[in-house]
Amino acid sequence: MDDIRIIKAVEGFPELFSKGHPNYKDIRKKEITWQVIGAMLGLDGASPTLGVKSEYMRSPRGNSAGKGARLCARRAV
Repeated sequence: MDDIRIIKAVEGFPELFSKGHPNYKDIRKKEITWQVIGAMLGLDGASPTLGVKSEYMRSPRGNSAGKGARLCARRAV
């Protein structure tokens, strides 16, 4: 799937990534939002929508790595 299309679609829904958004912790609204994004990208059903979500979650975002990434990097050495 085209990463740019996913990024552009997700940008319109700050509740998925902005911790300050009032709906950031609302799991039900997030699931509906992922379904909307899946429909925008021409995907039908729950499975492809979950694929969009997991693809977005795996994509690199900036140079900062979280604590888990740093721990994995140390173990790999």
